[in-house]
Amino acid sequence: MKRKIVCSLFILLGVTCLLSGCGEKDHLRCSYLQEQSGLAVNQIVNIKFKEGKVSNVELTVAAGATNKQAQEKWDEFIQEVDKQYPEKTVKGLTVTRTLNKEDYVYKLILDINLKKVNNKDLESYGLNGIADSNAKYSDTKESFEKSGFTCE
Repeated sequence: MKRKIVCSLFILLGVTCLLSGCGEKDHLRCSYLQEQSGLAVNQIVNIKFKEGKVSNVELTVAAGATNKQAQEKWDEFIQEVDKQYPEKTVKGLTVTRTLNKEDYVYKLILDINLKKVNNKDLESYGLNGIADSNAKYSDTKESFEKSGFTCE
């Protein structure tokens, strides 16, 4: 269960690597809800475009245990995600986490300012190179939708 969720995060982050878009719009919001083995994960990506390029990416991953079996493995799941996505605040990158153990709800937020972030700071999250890519708005939207996201 946790492997599939972690894999989903990597897929999402890999798709994010295509970003840098241009186009007529200045904002793209994509979401994806996945439920499996008592774990519901809602992923939301907000992408802001400025002067034809992605200027900011905010990724929010909210996970919740929905049955007793998932609740019993909750601490294990949290430890795995915390290990792969440690909290961090540096120029252009903020990674924050909130945990409500009583309600079995975990939220991870990555906020990336591509104009300011250093690729080295993105490496530990598997995001190195996103500040340099050149995908268009339409290509970015298409990539997310092919991965199962709904974009607006």
